[in-house]
Amino acid sequence: MMERSKHRSDQTERIEEIIDDTQEHLNEARAFENEHAEALSEEEMQRIEEKNDHRKESMESMRAGIQERGSNGEKATDHES
Repeated sequence: MMERSKHRSDQTERIEEIIDDTQEHLNEARAFENEHAEALSEEEMQRIEEKNDHRKESMESMRAGIQERGSNGEKATDHES
């Protein structure tokens, strides 16, 4: 049983790292968009926004998975970026 708990803890840590990386990519994309807005076409701006929307959805889904693990007897973590 201890092995299973450790495995879940490791999974949660890995998911939190992925969330952090995804948030960093989102921030970088926003900075790029702001710095180069005048040079980007409307289509390029749209693609960046769509990717950012997908990133936000992914982070929400991963956070929900972590919280779900917490409600199943594992310790939930409040991981906001």
